[in-house]
Amino acid sequence: MIYAVPNNQGQVANHFMKAPSFSVFSDTELLDEITHQANHEQSCNSKIAIFEQLCQLNVDAVIVKNIGEKALNRLLAMGIKVFKTNARVALNTISQSPMIELKSLELARPSLQHSKKHSHKACCKNSIKQKRNNNCCSEKPKFQHS
Repeated sequence: MIYAVPNNQGQVANHFMKAPSFSVFSDTELLDEITHQANHEQSCNSKIAIFEQLCQLNVDAVIVKNIGEKALNRLLAMGIKVFKTNARVALNTISQSPMIELKSLELARPSLQHSKKHSHKACCKNSIKQKRNNNCCSEKPKFQHS
């Protein structure tokens, strides 16, 4: 199984989409590091890029501390399992951390930034192509997990 963990200085990051990087592991070794330009003014394209990279690396599951409902919905739609740990643990001890599988959106945090962007009609302000295609923040991912 291949896992991705949002990484912040060697520990599970506090929030999935705001992590500076993602560590990708097999059951036995570190496979890859995905860097991420995390900030509050992210375009939909930068967020979608994370999901595309997880898909390209054939990630089967992610381990998070916190995740918003939109990100959780997208991962579940891609067929990627999501596990939540309640502690900010070191990546090298993550396998010993108690976790629960998130199977429904009720267990995620409300996507407050998404609500703010849509209330101000600012979603995808940096992505003319997505505006034109009217697929900003779509519930249906453009790619499928293999």
